[in-house]
Amino acid sequence: MNSLHGIGTMLLLLVIGNVQAQSLTPKEAQDMAQQLYKLELLSERGRDTLQKKIAAHQLSRPMDEATGRPERSTVLSKAQLIHFLEQAFMADFCWRTGLLKQQG
Repeated sequence: MNSLHGIGTMLLLLVIGNVQAQSLTPKEAQDMAQQLYKLELLSERGRDTLQKKIAAHQLSRPMDEATGRPERSTVLSKAQLIHFLEQAFMADFCWRTGLLKQQG
């Protein structure tokens, strides 16, 4: 996984438009996970984890700025996928820099 390429892609997705307003069907989210894998932004393990979280409705939701709590929407959003990537890249960065020991 190329972290710099991934960060650039995430920033591009943010610039394209209002990410939170763009909803996805579960199929579209699964397809996007596959595209991220093909672009080498996710490893096979990362893709599989993302796809499992999508199928189980376990992706983290963005915070509602007014309440400070996760949004209550039942719709998948691109913001959730970006949040997953952020977590994956931060964990990878911390492991590679020795700030975090790899588990599993």
